[in-house]
Amino acid sequence: MIRFIHPILPTLSDIRDELENAIKNGMISMGPNVEKLEKNVMEFLNVSYSVCLDSATSALMLVLRNLNGDILVPSYTFHATLAACWWNRLNPIYVDIDPETLTMDPIDAERKITANTSAIMPVNAFGVQPAVSEFEELAKAYNLKLFFDSSQGLGSKSNGKYIGGNGDAEIFSLSATKVLPAGEGGILTTNDEQIYKSIKMGRHWGDPGSFYWENSYNPRDPGLNGHMTEFEAIFGIWGLKYLQARIDQRKQFVSIYKERLGNKVNYQKIPDSYETNYMYFAIIVPLEKHVQIMNNLELHEIQFKNYFYPCHMTDAYRKSVSLPITEECFYRVITLPIHNKLTESKINKICDCILEIL
Repeated sequence: MIRFIHPILPTLSDIRDELENAIKNGMISMGPNVEKLEKNVMEFLNVSYSVCLDSATSALMLVLRNLNGDILVPSYTFHATLAACWWNRLNPIYVDIDPETLTMDPIDAERKITANTSAIMPVNAFGVQPAVSEFEELAKAYNLKLFFDSSQGLGSKSNGKYIGGNGDAEIFSLSATKVLPAGEGGILTTNDEQIYKSIKMGRHWGDPGSFYWENSYNPRDPGLNGHMTEFEAIFGIWGLKYLQARIDQRKQFVSIYKERLGNKVNYQKIPDSYETNYMYFAIIVPLEKHVQIMNNLELHEIQFKNYFYPCHMTDAYRKSVSLPITEECFYRVITLPIHNKLTESKINKICDCILEIL
């Protein structure tokens, strides 16, 4: 079987000392390694503040918790985006996507802004960042909050710089499927001190004390238990050192894919000013060949994803809306294996299965 995801993890010898110290000290959650990861991320992404949490979903839930009314989101996203809206009783207004970048369309977003709109939350799709400057202009013009769900985007770049400081806050995931896997975990980055303080308290039940012995037992805002463990932080610290090398290797694999598949398929467009981390590698195939290609990949034990499943079509977040581009992409996009344990021979086998149908 050719796996869709295969995370690169440290060996025991790579992190033995850090693990032994955490176990010996008895501080296995929200300790010095979490603080170190936060500092390393701030320096790596060149942002003012970062907060580590147990998941990107928790970060999204917390950053939205003081909003009301409508929030503009794409339907073409993993449903954690919508879960964060639901838990905050926000009304998601689905926005269609750009057919080339597969990210939220700012033109359609502006059409859907009303007096009840409180925020915009574009989503990074497969490592490709949405149209940041256009959304920042919209947020400013209509006095809206702007949060980027960049769960899939850690290590992607805009104008030669790592993303992380866009909008009011940007959220990344460290789950096992990501380019930087820590097992689980999320990171919120921001240049806004008030958001930083709010999220830091929010991950600790809304209490301003960072550690158990500092608890005031007087929460300032409703919060949750969003603690990152020391073990996840240790994985994250180790992986961050190799993040760019992992991305560079993925770019080489994508070059092989594109050389083999040529113009037989279309590819997700990466705008000139952006560099993707190739969290996923998406191809866009003819509608009439979509199911046949997926069946052939399955027949040859090649894992893939028919991804994203539009949220407006799910049982949990269903809405009767017109999103023609989103729906067409669902029926034409296939995300192929792209991970750092892939090989050229495996890529050739995947391409053979696709070309056999085209």
